[in-house]
Amino acid sequence: AAISDDKWVSGSNSYGAQARGGSARSEVVISENPITYPHVIKADILIALSQSAYDKYIKNVSEKDSLVVYDDQMVELKDTKGAKQIAIPATKIAISELNSKQVANIVMLGASIVITGIVSEKSLISSIQTNVGQRFRELNLKALEVGYTLGKKITLAKSSKHNKHNEPNEHNKHKMAIEGRTHKPVIDRDLCQRCSVCVRACPAEYLPDLRYNKDTVRGYVYTHTDLPITEILPPCVGSCPLGQQVRDYVQLLGAGKVKEALLVIRQDNPLPGVCGYVCHHPCEQ
Repeated sequence: AAISDDKWVSGSNSYGAQARGGSARSEVVISENPITYPHVIKADILIALSQSAYDKYIKNVSEKDSLVVYDDQMVELKDTKGAKQIAIPATKIAISELNSKQVANIVMLGASIVITGIVSEKSLISSIQTNVGQRFRELNLKALEVGYTLGKKITLAKSSKHNKHNEPNEHNKHKMAIEGRTHKPVIDRDLCQRCSVCVRACPAEYLPDLRYNKDTVRGYVYTHTDLPITEILPPCVGSCPLGQQVRDYVQLLGAGKVKEALLVIRQDNPLPGVCGYVCHHPCEQ
């Protein structure tokens, strides 16, 4: 799939005696430039569908700006410094929606592609159509579609005092990138992607006097951040409701009805995790 996207690719596989349903490893190097060494030294992304794989390869993950995507039904997390960990119930969804545990890897792949944007959907579909036999092709394409949908509804497993091992439990399911305090909101630098979407779309740009209002429900509406901002947007931004005009709910904010305004935003929201919860855009502010 990455080759179809005009990228340089190198890959290798390792299968044990229990390859069918047992232990297996696959590593892929993808680059915009020619690859000088064909094997992974430190992984930027680790996708783990089993506890044994997670335990064995977590030590090979890069210490900075790395991502771990794991099956929360199969893996019990450990604390990892510098790595963001995202829970995807691939096995559970594969069984419940596709009646096949065997395509959990394709569900995981589809979700991971949405999260990382490392290859295009078109190229991945073409790759499955070319490389998967006719008998299983339709099932794999369905699994990929389910994975794409799941990727848009992911729960970011973020370590906190309530969630020692980054597990996606119900208590911590709605972890916000920006947390309220009695004096001002505080941006969680581990969650913030510095995409600047919140800054460009915040209603405070229309109503500057709302930058701090002690009479609002949350005690504030907007506080600017001094974090460095880039113009690189994550894959989910295309479907993010921040693309719509905010004037529809500015009046509610002007009346101090922040909670009601958020409800209005969420009504037409294609991503249930957005508005300051699962989505890493801190747009609730």
